[in-house]
Amino acid sequence: MTPSSLLRRLSLGALALAFSFSCLAAATEASAKTARQRAYENCKVKKKENQTDGVIVGGATGALAGNVIAGKKHKTTGTVLGAVAGALVGSEVGKNRPRCAKLGQ
Repeated sequence: MTPSSLLRRLSLGALALAFSFSCLAAATEASAKTARQRAYENCKVKKKENQTDGVIVGGATGALAGNVIAGKKHKTTGTVLGAVAGALVGSEVGKNRPRCAKLGQ
């Protein structure tokens, strides 16, 4: 093997190794970005689930409170108004938990 042939092989090997590392770095960055996107999407799903849970719990609690607070002749109205108010409050409370960080922050 001549020195120029050896030098050419070493140069090609170094070039192939550098290319492999650059591909690996790009793949790692892409998978990290994908992981951040997945975390953000999962957070948004959890936020929606929490909002739904807040509506259900708030509505039930509000209906019970409205029924108890309302006078004898207004039990139905008190129950309905309490359920609506409780659902609105529960929705707002559930919507604000968890706080999802925007991508890129």
